Amino acid sequence: MERTSKTDNNRYPMYCYTASKNDVEFAKFKQNPIYHAVLEHVSPPTR
Repeated sequence: MERTSKTDNNRYPMYCYTASKNDVEFAKFKQNPIYHAVLEHVSPPTR
């Protein structure tokens, strides 16, 4: 199967599923590198 987007590697869909089932993961969803990797307009968080 040909990949057509960055989310085709299953990491992002699986993380979305995990976050939807886990309040702790959901609370930090937008800080996760998996989330940032699929969004071109988001810079990695600074620490």
